[in-house]
Amino acid sequence: MRVMGVASFAHNGGAQVALQRLARKLSQRGHQVEVVFLYGKREAADQDINARVLVETQTPSALDYGRCLIRLISVVRAYKPDAILGFLPLAAVFSAVAGAICGVRARIASQRTPGPTFSALMQFCDRLAGSTGLYTKIVCVSQSVADSFWNYPQTYRRRLRVVNNGIEWSPLQMDRALARQTFGIDDGEPLFIAVGRLEPQKNYEFLIQRFCSVGKGRLLIAGAGREEANLRTLLSQCDPEGRVRLLGHLEREKIRALLGAADVFLQASFYEGQSNALLEAMHASLPCLVSNISMQRETLTDEYNQPCGLMAGLHEASAWEQHIADLADDPSLRSRLGAAGQALVNRQFSLTRMVDSFEKELLEPVHSSVLDMA
Repeated sequence: MRVMGVASFAHNGGAQVALQRLARKLSQRGHQVEVVFLYGKREAADQDINARVLVETQTPSALDYGRCLIRLISVVRAYKPDAILGFLPLAAVFSAVAGAICGVRARIASQRTPGPTFSALMQFCDRLAGSTGLYTKIVCVSQSVADSFWNYPQTYRRRLRVVNNGIEWSPLQMDRALARQTFGIDDGEPLFIAVGRLEPQKNYEFLIQRFCSVGKGRLLIAGAGREEANLRTLLSQCDPEGRVRLLGHLEREKIRALLGAADVFLQASFYEGQSNALLEAMHASLPCLVSNISMQRETLTDEYNQPCGLMAGLHEASAWEQHIADLADDPSLRSRLGAAGQALVNRQFSLTRMVDSFEKELLEPVHSSVLDMA
């Protein structure tokens, strides 16, 4: 089967990582897969897969978006895929349009974030594409994301499917003591970590304030983004002891080292689709404290409706502070929650399970199209 996967922009974010993992595994199963980024920098793409960037810019203009669509149509026409898969709203819409023009029967949108978080223009275009049949299926990364389209037309909602993220894990090539030494952390000091772009969605200001109010352990934050200057200003005001450090962007091997060094994972996001960073922390047997929102409850709650981590509302500052203090002081609590989270992610969120589900969704429309033509 020939598959084209399209993402809106080249980046090391969760959606792009998921698409490239999927492409690599589908290729290993004998499918021909090409990955396309509408815009961005080529070096942000995985070097182990066949990927291209259509417009080399980080800040596309209106004219650049037009170039992206025209070049995508040309690429699709030349590649002649059996199925085209768009990750993120812009790529989903452009892929559906290009696929329809070029006669691709399976045109699948992969929704990675809740619908209400799209811009007004993208909400309109996405709703139109899903309601009119430009999308043949809409695959959501979590049930919570699927539920966010509750007020869309029935013709949109009947195309919805759910395929959870699956993680790919390479064993850490250093022991815990060396990993902690790499980041300058004393062996007996509780290390809290957060991983994710420094963007308003991640709510780092709230997280830093809560952590600094407790005054226990260290917090390392891996990620880069627009909020860095604001967060450094905040740290100069509320963290005189230097308990919190912003590490900037880290490569994958450094992220693995950070997970190996850590004692606790924190994430105070306003929203997620399904967080790869959270899944990786769970796989690393880290106890997790996250915001009590539907997407995080879905990930951290097991099949018996039991939580495998700690959650607190974003209006519950005292609850966050109490949980942070408890996790800093109680190794047995950390051990129990870490083991529960690791067992859950191994059962429910394997990469094989994700690839199996996507492969099924990709193949079904092609088979049904053949039957329709017969």
